[in-house]
Amino acid sequence: MKTFYYIIISILAIIFLVFSYSFIYRVFIAPPVETTIKTNKNPHSNYKKIQIEVRNGTNINGLASKMTGYLRKMNFDVIAVGNWKHDTISTSLIYDRLGNRTASLYVAKAIGLEDSLVYSQIDSSLLLNTTIIIGYDYKKLKPYK
Repeated sequence: MKTFYYIIISILAIIFLVFSYSFIYRVFIAPPVETTIKTNKNPHSNYKKIQIEVRNGTNINGLASKMTGYLRKMNFDVIAVGNWKHDTISTSLIYDRLGNRTASLYVAKAIGLEDSLVYSQIDSSLLLNTTIIIGYDYKKLKPYK
């Protein structure tokens, strides 16, 4: 009878550890990423999807396409994809295009890019929130792991 109780207690302990790990992972290690930003311009729609442009800054084919697929699966609005004007970008980075750094930081978090690599380069004529430029360090980003 004692072995039966030890087995039950062991099973419950394992279940507890699995749930604890799952909770810690979801809350602290990989929390959910916001894909919308709050806006007060339209009272009927308080949230707007973050619009992104993805540019490949290397000579490696397919990097922008893979990033686009990853972002769309995460419910971001990718509206432009292509190559950057140079193919010699060593470090991936993000440009904030509308002065809403929070939106760009959401994107950085989603792809696994450090906040220090988010720069402000306002260009409202692009009609998007964020530009991602993929560099030769692309293997450290989440879509390529």
